[in-house]
Amino acid sequence: MTDQKKHSDDNLNESDEKGKGEVAKDSEINGLSSKEISELDVGRKHLKLNDKQKENLKKNISRLKLSTSRKLSDNEKQIEKNVDVDEKILFINKLLDYSVKKKVDNKTRERLFNLISKEVDSSSLSKEDVERIVEEKLKQVVHRNKKEKEQKFEVDLTKHQPMNMVDFIDKFRDSKGIKYLTHKFEIPGQKFNANVILEIAKKEFDDFVKEHKLTWNFYNNFKAFAFGEGKYKGKWYFNNKEYSINWKSQEVVKWMSENPGMHPIEKFEKQLIKPFQLSYKIENGILKDYIIERLTKSLGESYGNFKIEIIDCDKANFKTDVDSLLSGISGILNSVKQRENNSKKIKIKFERKGRNRFLKIIHLSSRSNKSFEEEESDILQGDLSDVKSFFYNVCDWTIISENPSNKINQINILYDVKNKNAKEYTTETIEGFTHILTLYS
Repeated sequence: MTDQKKHSDDNLNESDEKGKGEVAKDSEINGLSSKEISELDVGRKHLKLNDKQKENLKKNISRLKLSTSRKLSDNEKQIEKNVDVDEKILFINKLLDYSVKKKVDNKTRERLFNLISKEVDSSSLSKEDVERIVEEKLKQVVHRNKKEKEQKFEVDLTKHQPMNMVDFIDKFRDSKGIKYLTHKFEIPGQKFNANVILEIAKKEFDDFVKEHKLTWNFYNNFKAFAFGEGKYKGKWYFNNKEYSINWKSQEVVKWMSENPGMHPIEKFEKQLIKPFQLSYKIENGILKDYIIERLTKSLGESYGNFKIEIIDCDKANFKTDVDSLLSGISGILNSVKQRENNSKKIKIKFERKGRNRFLKIIHLSSRSNKSFEEEESDILQGDLSDVKSFFYNVCDWTIISENPSNKINQINILYDVKNKNAKEYTTETIEGFTHILTLYS
């Protein structure tokens, strides 16, 4: 997620700024290779070294400085030149690996390629050499990322149960512990005790996740919010914002110790309680606001060129992992932007039928150019390839569209395998490339 990436990028930005001039100058020093430059100017600022490693690094620096004072013979210079080229290729490959692995921002990526340019300028590497290296590396990276993605996330439709999220979220309304993490403690004859409430909430949570699967995102967010635990060490995220405050934060614990018997909601409602409530429920017209935000971001400069109709989204009310839902919606809208030449008309409609909620996102007058008889992975291209992971255990997801097949026009991607088939034919009117999200409440 965001905090680890940001931390790594910030370190890289800092080291780039400090090491810019040094890298350019080092290439002029005889005996100092690109690999050693990268170790001194990049690795030294990233790695956490113990005392022994620091001492060894100092000795190596001294050795390298001494080596620059001796003139090299012509043979030694040629050997050094050949080795330098190989090491520069290795260095460039490492920079490319770092750029993709860390998913660095555009500014940092530009700095990385500036470093590559300096390496090219200071060696016998030609522009064609670099283009070949970059092209080969990008092919490797695409293949590696595809394999990692396949290994990292596999959907088991028999375990796709969006109602698990609803059942857990209901505990914020009716339970003996979890409820009072976001609501005032108002039980006649009893006094609020945070330690007791947290202990009960921990047991309720542990008991639930032993038998039921939550979304990975909400699982980590809840552990951070309630217990100061989780993958991000007490930090949780909602709507592209990081929250460091939680029930175990020093400021919250200190306030509770100074105000015994009082619930943190009295002091921290706006910065802690309310944001977390927003992370698991949609109400009061907020879905329409979220959708407009994501339309604006996904469509970018084209936003004003689209004709957009939003119907009844201000009436939406349901419970789920809101952040994962919004990430999936962004992926759908990004795919619309990628296909804007098909049509610049969008309809987004919310409907209710009993406990079911339906959100339809329609790219009007657009159709699939791929047959729905093909493999699902061939149809879900671009941003749509990531959407499945966001909607897993959040909502059912169906796509309906005209396509080259006259047998299938509906694909159920996330669905109840007991009651539906993966591919179907519907006789309903098709307005365009249609996404139907089924949510529960």
